[in-house]
Amino acid sequence: MRPLVALLLIGLLALPAVAGVDVYTVKPGDTIYGVARELKVHPREIIALNSLDDPNLIGVGLQLKVPRPTPACVQGEATPEEIELMARIIYAEARGESELGQLAVARVIVNRLQDPRFPDTITEVICQPGQFIPVESGLPDTVPAKFVELAKRAFSEEDPTSGALYFYNPNKTTRPEFWATRTKLITIGNHIFAR
Repeated sequence: MRPLVALLLIGLLALPAVAGVDVYTVKPGDTIYGVARELKVHPREIIALNSLDDPNLIGVGLQLKVPRPTPACVQGEATPEEIELMARIIYAEARGESELGQLAVARVIVNRLQDPRFPDTITEVICQPGQFIPVESGLPDTVPAKFVELAKRAFSEEDPTSGALYFYNPNKTTRPEFWATRTKLITIGNHIFAR
């Protein structure tokens, strides 16, 4: 009896902390990652809740337990330190762009935060290796207050990028082969925004 109790406790501790659990019926063409993106949760949570050994093997009609996102995830709340970090990235990447172009750069960070393929926090999104060149070359210590306000606005204003997860300047890129594989959504100033 004791080994069974221990296994149950381990199983309960392994589950992610969520506000609640819903049920999702798998439809043709669904993947764990697509369902997670649609529901704005992380795929790890769905995999853990359903004890899936291979998340690529889900069948049509399968009833998946899915987490109900916590209110903080829905609202996209950010700490003052994360807002400051976003402001420094906006300044470093787009200080010469229009206000719309600067807001678009901020929105890419928010879009990544909401996409299950990217890290779960603003700091992790920004500091993910190879993603934002100024992180590697050095961010400014301080920026004008305007950039802090732009970082805050990125959470509440309409997305000018139509869901972009990437942006680049075609005149400065060193990876044209990578950008050729991305879907271009819109050009704002010197940046192309892509998915």
